[in-house]
Amino acid sequence: MINETIITLRKEQHYGATFYYVVDEEQNEAIKTLTSRKTISDTDMLALRTLGFTLRLQDEQLPMHGLRSPSRQK
Repeated sequence: MINETIITLRKEQHYGATFYYVVDEEQNEAIKTLTSRKTISDTDMLALRTLGFTLRLQDEQLPMHGLRSPSRQK
């Protein structure tokens, strides 16, 4: 039986750059110990996948203002 470990990442934009943060505090501390950074790079993601981890992006909230419901077609 394979034990799949999922790491959920939160994406944030700062000064035109995209940064990925580990959501789970325990995983975050362990990865921060290994990388000495608060964020996960593309190279870190590749290495984690190679080690068998599954990376997921946390659901993003879309702004609700200005959105119209689709019109019904007859």
